[in-house]
Order: sequence, then structure tokens, then C-alpha cells
Amino acid sequence: MEKGIKSQVTLELIFAIGLCTIILASLFGISKERYAYVEDVGKSIESRMVGELIATAINNVHSNGQGFSITIPEEKLNYSKLSNKINLPIIISKGKREIIITRTGQLENLTTSIPILTPYVARENPTTFNETTFYNNGTYVVIYAREDHIRVVT
Repeated sequence: MEKGIKSQVTLELIFAIGLCTIILASLFGISKERYAYVEDVGKSIESRMVGELIATAINNVHSNGQGFSITIPEEKLNYSKLSNKINLPIIISKGKREIIITRTGQLENLTTSIPILTPYVARENPTTFNETTFYNNGTYVVIYAREDHIRVVT
């Protein structure tokens, strides 16, 4: 009789451990998915901040007229660090008058678009000015940046 009780207790213990394992595994799966979602949202916010920084520079240079320029320093817009968070190049659409930033997330790809005031935007290689300088030449807001960092499209 004592042997039957021991085997019943052992079976109940195995059942309880198995049930706890299933519950913990499901909680781990849910928390892992939630973590990926939160990480995607955080990276999306970072992409939005970069887009807002560039849009503000374009809009300010456009509004202040010919000869005005703004340079975004390397510390604020570091393309090597930025490429870990968003897909380069950053696209500036003249036709839609917006900056388009895409990034690859763990769950899905996200695209952020930020409006700009002017469709008169051009890009030049950074030979005259430092990298990521925005200059109003009287007709266009010229962005001095490499094509693999920022691309202007129609």
C-alpha cells in the first residue's frame, strides 16, 4: 500500500512540474514577443526623431532665405550608428514633400514620413560644405551628404 501512495505522489509531482513548465514557457513566449514589439516601437521613435531633425533643418534653411545654412554635427547624425537603426539612405521625396525613413524591425518593417515645406530640394556630394550641411542657394535647399546616406527623389 505504501508503494502505491509513493507512486501516486510521484505522478502528481510530475504532473505539477509539467504544468508549471508549460505555464512558464507560455509566459516566456508572450514576454519575448512583447519585448520585440517594444523594441520596434523604440526604434521607430528614433527614426522619427532623425526625420524631424532633418525636416527642421530643411524647413529652417528654406524659411531663412538665400545664403543661410545649417550643419548637423557628426555627434547628432552619425550615419554608421544610424545604419544599425534605420535603412540608409534616407529618402527625401520632392513630389510628396516629405522625408521617408524605413527601418527593419523584429516583427515588421516600419516606414516613417515627415512633411517638409518645400519641394525645391537637391543633394550634392559634401565637397563644398561638411557632410550633412543644408544650404539655401536662392532656388534650392541643397543638402551636402553622400548619396548612400541621403537620397533626393522626384
